[in-house]
Amino acid sequence: MTKDISAQRLAYLHIRDAIVGGYMPAGARVRPEAIAELLGVSRMPVRDAIYQLDAEGFLQLIANRGATVRGYTGEEIIDLSEMRALLEGYASRLAVNVITNENIAELEYLLDRSRSCESDYRKYLERHDEFHLYLYELSGRKHLVKEITRLRLIHRPYLLAYSLGNQEQEMLGFEHDLIMDELRRRDVDGTDRVVRAHVVRNAENVASFVDKKMNDDSKPARPSSPRSRQLTEL
Repeated sequence: MTKDISAQRLAYLHIRDAIVGGYMPAGARVRPEAIAELLGVSRMPVRDAIYQLDAEGFLQLIANRGATVRGYTGEEIIDLSEMRALLEGYASRLAVNVITNENIAELEYLLDRSRSCESDYRKYLERHDEFHLYLYELSGRKHLVKEITRLRLIHRPYLLAYSLGNQEQEMLGFEHDLIMDELRRRDVDGTDRVVRAHVVRNAENVASFVDKKMNDDSKPARPSSPRSRQLTEL
Protein backbone atom coordinates (compact mmCIF):
# COMPACT_ATOMS: atom_id res chain seq x y z
CA MET A 1 0.00 0.00 0.00
CA THR A 2 2.80 2.42 0.92
CA LYS A 3 4.49 1.69 -2.40
CA ASP A 4 1.28 2.46 -4.31
CA ILE A 5 0.77 5.74 -2.42
CA SER A 6 4.35 6.91 -3.04
CA ALA A 7 4.06 5.91 -6.69
CA GLN A 8 0.90 8.00 -7.01
CA ARG A 9 2.62 10.95 -5.35
CA LEU A 10 5.58 10.57 -7.69
CA ALA A 11 3.30 10.58 -10.74
CA TYR A 12 1.28 13.48 -9.34
CA LEU A 13 4.34 15.67 -8.82
CA HIS A 14 5.83 14.69 -12.18
CA ILE A 15 2.72 15.79 -14.09
CA ARG A 16 1.89 18.81 -11.96
CA ASP A 17 5.43 20.19 -12.05
CA ALA A 18 5.57 19.79 -15.83
CA ILE A 19 2.35 21.84 -16.11
CA VAL A 20 3.35 24.48 -13.58
CA GLY A 21 6.80 24.81 -15.17
CA GLY A 22 5.28 25.47 -18.58
CA TYR A 23 6.63 22.27 -20.12
CA MET A 24 3.14 20.90 -20.81
CA PRO A 25 0.99 23.66 -22.34
CA ALA A 26 -2.78 23.89 -22.24
CA GLY A 27 -4.36 21.21 -24.40
CA ALA A 28 -1.38 18.83 -24.21
CA ARG A 29 -2.40 15.20 -23.86
CA VAL A 30 -1.31 13.19 -20.85
CA ARG A 31 -0.36 9.61 -21.72
CA PRO A 32 -0.51 7.37 -18.63
CA GLU A 33 1.39 4.53 -20.30
CA ALA A 34 4.33 6.74 -21.23
CA ILE A 35 4.47 8.31 -17.75
CA ALA A 36 4.27 4.93 -16.04
CA GLU A 37 7.15 3.64 -18.17
CA LEU A 38 9.22 6.76 -17.57
CA LEU A 39 8.75 6.63 -13.79
CA GLY A 40 8.99 2.86 -13.53
CA VAL A 41 5.58 2.46 -11.90
CA SER A 42 2.34 0.71 -12.84
CA ARG A 43 -0.44 2.54 -14.68
CA MET A 44 -2.88 2.53 -11.76
CA PRO A 45 -1.09 5.11 -9.57
CA VAL A 46 -0.62 7.30 -12.65
CA ARG A 47 -4.34 7.17 -13.35
CA ASP A 48 -5.07 7.99 -9.70
CA ALA A 49 -2.74 10.99 -9.96
CA ILE A 50 -4.57 12.12 -13.11
CA TYR A 51 -7.92 11.96 -11.32
CA GLN A 52 -6.51 14.06 -8.48
CA LEU A 53 -5.06 16.66 -10.87
CA ASP A 54 -8.40 16.81 -12.67
CA ALA A 55 -10.17 17.52 -9.38
CA GLU A 56 -7.64 20.23 -8.54
CA GLY A 57 -8.02 22.03 -11.88
CA PHE A 58 -4.71 21.17 -13.54
CA LEU A 59 -6.08 18.56 -15.95
CA GLN A 60 -9.32 17.98 -17.78
CA LEU A 61 -10.74 14.52 -18.42
CA ILE A 62 -12.64 14.26 -21.70
CA ALA A 63 -14.68 11.21 -22.70
CA ASN A 64 -12.96 9.10 -25.36
CA ARG A 65 -9.96 11.45 -25.39
CA GLY A 66 -8.37 10.93 -21.99
CA ALA A 67 -6.68 13.68 -19.99
CA THR A 68 -5.38 16.97 -21.32
CA VAL A 69 -3.84 19.98 -19.61
CA ARG A 70 -6.64 22.33 -18.68
CA GLY A 71 -6.49 25.77 -20.25
CA TYR A 72 -7.87 28.96 -18.72
CA THR A 73 -9.15 32.04 -20.53
CA GLY A 74 -8.33 35.56 -19.43
CA GLU A 75 -11.77 35.86 -17.83
CA GLU A 76 -11.24 32.65 -15.86
CA ILE A 77 -7.82 33.86 -14.71
CA ILE A 78 -9.44 37.04 -13.37
CA ASP A 79 -12.19 34.99 -11.70
CA LEU A 80 -9.73 32.68 -9.93
CA SER A 81 -7.44 35.56 -9.01
CA GLU A 82 -10.19 37.63 -7.42
CA MET A 83 -10.93 34.67 -5.16
CA ARG A 84 -7.22 34.22 -4.53
CA ALA A 85 -6.87 37.90 -3.65
CA LEU A 86 -9.45 37.56 -0.89
CA LEU A 87 -7.78 34.46 0.51
CA GLU A 88 -4.27 35.96 0.38
CA GLY A 89 -5.47 39.22 1.88
CA TYR A 90 -7.09 37.33 4.76
CA ALA A 91 -4.00 35.17 5.31
CA SER A 92 -1.82 38.29 5.37
CA ARG A 93 -4.13 39.92 7.95
CA LEU A 94 -3.72 36.92 10.24
CA ALA A 95 0.04 36.91 9.66
CA VAL A 96 0.45 40.57 10.66
CA ASN A 97 -1.04 39.80 14.08
CA VAL A 98 1.76 37.36 14.91
CA ILE A 99 4.69 38.46 12.75
CA THR A 100 8.05 38.93 14.49
CA ASN A 101 11.19 40.83 13.58
CA GLU A 102 12.76 37.47 12.73
CA ASN A 103 9.91 36.78 10.29
CA ILE A 104 10.43 40.20 8.71
CA ALA A 105 14.13 39.43 8.26
CA GLU A 106 13.30 36.08 6.64
CA LEU A 107 10.87 37.75 4.23
CA GLU A 108 13.54 40.32 3.31
CA TYR A 109 15.97 37.45 2.65
CA LEU A 110 13.42 35.60 0.46
CA LEU A 111 12.65 38.77 -1.47
CA ASP A 112 16.35 39.46 -2.13
CA ARG A 113 16.79 35.81 -3.10
CA SER A 114 14.04 36.03 -5.72
CA ARG A 115 15.48 39.22 -7.19
CA SER A 116 18.88 37.57 -7.62
CA CYS A 117 17.45 35.30 -10.34
CA GLU A 118 17.45 38.10 -12.92
CA SER A 119 16.19 36.60 -16.20
CA ASP A 120 15.76 33.01 -14.98
CA TYR A 121 11.99 33.34 -14.95
CA ARG A 122 11.13 29.84 -13.79
CA LYS A 123 13.46 30.08 -10.81
CA TYR A 124 12.26 33.59 -10.10
CA LEU A 125 8.62 32.52 -9.96
CA GLU A 126 9.44 29.60 -7.66
CA ARG A 127 11.19 31.95 -5.25
CA HIS A 128 8.47 34.56 -5.67
CA ASP A 129 5.95 31.98 -4.42
CA GLU A 130 8.27 31.07 -1.55
CA PHE A 131 8.13 34.70 -0.40
CA HIS A 132 4.34 34.87 -0.48
CA LEU A 133 3.69 31.42 0.98
CA TYR A 134 6.09 32.01 3.87
CA LEU A 135 4.05 35.07 4.78
CA TYR A 136 0.73 33.23 4.53
CA GLU A 137 2.00 30.25 6.54
CA LEU A 138 2.45 32.63 9.46
CA SER A 139 -1.36 32.75 9.59
CA GLY A 140 -1.35 29.23 11.05
CA ARG A 141 -4.24 28.23 8.76
CA LYS A 142 -3.07 25.09 6.95
CA HIS A 143 -6.17 24.58 4.80
CA LEU A 144 -6.19 28.24 3.79
CA VAL A 145 -2.54 28.07 2.71
CA LYS A 146 -3.17 24.81 0.85
CA GLU A 147 -5.92 26.42 -1.23
CA ILE A 148 -3.83 29.54 -1.89
CA THR A 149 -0.97 27.29 -3.02
CA ARG A 150 -3.22 25.42 -5.45
CA LEU A 151 -4.50 28.64 -7.00
CA ARG A 152 -1.01 30.12 -7.27
CA LEU A 153 0.27 26.99 -9.03
CA ILE A 154 -2.60 27.09 -11.52
CA HIS A 155 -1.71 30.72 -12.25
CA ARG A 156 2.05 30.22 -12.53
CA PRO A 157 2.36 28.87 -16.11
CA TYR A 158 0.38 31.87 -17.36
CA LEU A 159 2.57 34.25 -15.39
CA LEU A 160 5.61 32.46 -16.83
CA ALA A 161 4.25 32.88 -20.36
CA TYR A 162 3.68 36.57 -19.68
CA SER A 163 7.23 36.99 -18.33
CA LEU A 164 8.80 35.18 -21.28
CA GLY A 165 6.60 37.02 -23.78
CA ASN A 166 7.48 40.42 -22.36
CA GLN A 167 11.02 39.59 -21.29
CA GLU A 168 10.51 40.88 -17.79
CA GLN A 169 9.95 39.55 -14.34
CA GLU A 170 6.44 39.85 -13.00
CA MET A 171 5.30 43.48 -13.23
CA LEU A 172 5.72 43.71 -9.53
CA GLY A 173 9.05 44.91 -8.20
CA PHE A 174 7.98 47.86 -6.11
CA GLU A 175 4.74 46.17 -4.99
CA HIS A 176 6.70 43.73 -2.86
CA ASP A 177 8.41 46.69 -1.23
CA LEU A 178 4.98 48.13 -0.45
CA ILE A 179 3.96 44.84 1.18
CA MET A 180 7.13 44.88 3.27
CA ASP A 181 6.49 48.50 4.33
CA GLU A 182 3.02 47.60 5.59
CA LEU A 183 4.36 44.54 7.40
CA ARG A 184 7.06 46.57 9.16
CA ARG A 185 4.35 48.96 10.36
CA ARG A 186 2.24 45.98 11.48
CA ASP A 187 -0.63 47.61 9.58
CA VAL A 188 -3.28 44.90 9.22
CA ASP A 189 -5.59 46.82 6.88
CA GLY A 190 -2.72 48.22 4.84
CA THR A 191 -1.14 44.79 4.30
CA ASP A 192 -4.49 43.28 3.31
CA ARG A 193 -5.15 46.11 0.84
CA VAL A 194 -1.70 46.01 -0.79
CA VAL A 195 -1.67 42.20 -1.08
CA ARG A 196 -5.11 42.09 -2.70
CA ALA A 197 -4.26 44.90 -5.12
CA HIS A 198 -1.01 43.13 -6.00
CA VAL A 199 -2.81 39.90 -6.90
CA VAL A 200 -5.57 41.57 -8.93
CA ARG A 201 -3.28 43.93 -10.86
CA ASN A 202 -0.98 41.05 -11.69
CA ALA A 203 -3.91 38.93 -12.90
CA GLU A 204 -5.32 41.70 -15.08
CA ASN A 205 -2.04 42.03 -16.96
CA VAL A 206 -1.66 38.28 -17.39
CA ALA A 207 -5.30 37.89 -18.49
CA SER A 208 -4.87 40.56 -21.17
CA PHE A 209 -1.76 38.80 -22.42
CA VAL A 210 -3.54 35.41 -22.51
CA ASP A 211 -6.56 36.79 -24.38
CA LYS A 212 -4.32 38.52 -26.93
CA LYS A 213 -2.33 35.34 -27.48
CA MET A 214 -5.50 33.27 -27.91
CA ASN A 215 -6.83 35.82 -30.39
CA ASP A 216 -3.56 35.82 -32.34
CA ASP A 217 -3.45 32.02 -32.38
CA SER A 218 -7.01 31.83 -33.72
CA LYS A 219 -6.22 33.98 -36.76
CA PRO A 220 -5.69 31.99 -39.96
CA ALA A 221 -2.12 31.88 -41.11
CA ARG A 222 -1.30 33.91 -44.20
CA PRO A 223 -0.76 31.67 -47.23
CA SER A 224 2.84 31.52 -48.25
CA SER A 225 3.90 32.71 -51.66
CA PRO A 226 5.10 30.23 -54.31
CA ARG A 227 8.58 31.68 -53.90
CA SER A 228 8.63 31.16 -50.11
CA ARG A 229 7.29 27.61 -50.52
CA GLN A 230 10.11 26.85 -52.93
CA LEU A 231 12.66 28.16 -50.42
CA THR A 232 11.10 26.10 -47.62
CA GLU A 233 11.30 22.95 -49.67
CA LEU A 234 14.94 23.39 -50.56
